[in-house]
Amino acid sequence: MSRLVKSVVLVGLFALASNVWAAPPGKLAPPSTDVKVKSSRLVPVSEDSLAVEVALAAGELWARDPLTVALRVAKLWPDTSGERSVLRAAVDHDGNEAPRTRVVTVVLSDLMDDSVGAEWHQVRLVRAGEGWRPVEHRVAQRCQRGRTGVEFVAEPCP
Repeated sequence: MSRLVKSVVLVGLFALASNVWAAPPGKLAPPSTDVKVKSSRLVPVSEDSLAVEVALAAGELWARDPLTVALRVAKLWPDTSGERSVLRAAVDHDGNEAPRTRVVTVVLSDLMDDSVGAEWHQVRLVRAGEGWRPVEHRVAQRCQRGRTGVEFVAEPCP
């Protein structure tokens, strides 16, 4: 296959792939986890950290995945609420090839609540052998009523 044909095929595959991940026509792409957080509150993680250690000792695979660990810390997985909501998550790391820390940010929106419109969770994890141990969990919410607007705040919603 000639070099030109290979280039055209690669460009075509790239265009196809980018259209597959794009939002459908007439629909907006889902919002990102990059939201305005005015204030947040710290949630203790000692019990969650212990649960990860126990799971690692038992060979449970979920403790090796930073996203799953963070969703468990935030009490979002497994989901037993039965509510229909939108969950968006982003996993960042310290930039190394073998990262020692990860920060997982999760935004849960479209909640079936007349007071809280969305929840924001940020979980900082550190490598613990083969798994990830939570060291910090921050929480905020966006209220349906009141003056918070689009900002996430630590204070309870009215």
